[in-house]
Amino acid sequence: MSLWARVNQLPPPVLEQIRYIYGNSFPIEVRHYLAEWIEDRLLNAPSYQHEQDAAYEQEAATFLNQLINELERTAINLPEDNVTGRIRLNESARNFRQLFSHNPSQLYSHLINCLQRERQCIAYPNECVNVQDPEIAEVINGLQELQMLVRVSENDNRNLVKDYEHLQLEIHEITKNKALLENLDNAALREHARTTLAQQERQVNEMVNLITGKRLQLVENFRKTIQLTSQVQEKVLHKYLTNWKINQGFAGNGASGMSASNLDTIQ
Repeated sequence: MSLWARVNQLPPPVLEQIRYIYGNSFPIEVRHYLAEWIEDRLLNAPSYQHEQDAAYEQEAATFLNQLINELERTAINLPEDNVTGRIRLNESARNFRQLFSHNPSQLYSHLINCLQRERQCIAYPNECVNVQDPEIAEVINGLQELQMLVRVSENDNRNLVKDYEHLQLEIHEITKNKALLENLDNAALREHARTTLAQQERQVNEMVNLITGKRLQLVENFRKTIQLTSQVQEKVLHKYLTNWKINQGFAGNGASGMSASNLDTIQ
């Protein structure tokens, strides 16, 4: 029996928690339709010491491309009357391509963590996190918001680098045209070149203003990310990790303690 089939036999509150873990970026329908395909590739995925490892990133990129292809293939093979399923899978394929093409390891590691959580919920269903707990829901929402902020910032930073490169080319072009202008003897040509140069300088000034605005927005996103990270980390470390340590102390004294799955949830 597949892991997903066993998950679907769990009590509704536990199922709801698992759905919550996947988040908005990975529709639960994808997990359902591609259950065995996902498990075949991720349950025994090779382990790496660091996610920044080049081999890990290559593994993640390969998985993302195969996942998108499998989504599109599965959508085509769905029954004609399952219009909603087709739309959902094709939409997911487009979103994955847009959101994760520049950082496939983010989706890859997220899915591996989700599968690990599924296993834990099967092993310890009574100890699965209750997503109805407002504070836990707040932490999970914070993590999802952080993921979104990081993706947006990565994309904005990448575009800003391109804008800077384009600006440097335009400035170089202006410098070159100024040198040419000084060497022109023909009055008509000099006037035309001067007009063209003035137009180029106006365009560059507009680019500078636009880039400055983008840079300030990027800095603001960085500030929000740091602030939210601090808030989430504060709650996890000062409350949940502290509670876990206290419970471990009770367990050492013979009282009923919490299993390792709780520490995995905190991590």
